[in-house]
Amino acid sequence: MNPTDRPEDIRIDELLKSALAEPIPTEERLHQIEQVLEAARSLGFFGKDDAQDLRQLITLARTYQRFAHQEKAYETFEAALALAERLKDSNSIAS
Repeated sequence: MNPTDRPEDIRIDELLKSALAEPIPTEERLHQIEQVLEAARSLGFFGKDDAQDLRQLITLARTYQRFAHQEKAYETFEAALALAERLKDSNSIAS
């Protein structure tokens, strides 16, 4: 856990880990991840801290990639790259 993480970010990470821990079909797992993401958006967890948003986008993109949901992974990596470029965060751009 990163000491700069906000409690809501930690909760999102916990929900994603929980969704990944259960042995369920990939499509159902992807649906759970989408629900977590939608809940986070509706609660306003995104848009407050660009650096944290970038980390969450990269985590989400890697999760999509892990489950072979390449189109969603690509879209999410593109969003992360755009944010990283906006932040001029060369470390994240290299990731």
